[in-house]
Amino acid sequence: MSPAWVSGLTPATSGHAGPLSPLGARFEGVLRNWGPSWAPGEEGRLRDSAIFSVIAVEWPQVKSALTRRITIYATGSGPDSSALTERIKQGTAE
Repeated sequence: MSPAWVSGLTPATSGHAGPLSPLGARFEGVLRNWGPSWAPGEEGRLRDSAIFSVIAVEWPQVKSALTRRITIYATGSGPDSSALTERIKQGTAE
């Protein structure tokens, strides 16, 4: 049985254009004071978390985008792969 819905959390500072959006995950909202921050200088403070989701009918497209990114990252192949690899490492890939 496959899940009907999956979610992911990112720091709310990423906002609606968080790292999961380019993969096709949808922004659902912000959980305020959701959990402790581990960012340097913010340790112990409560942070807001942006929540993103993917439902079953969206999964094939999301899976394709994710697989493509993993392949490019793992093999260093594809157009402009070194630049994409750097953007993935920085969390700014589209």
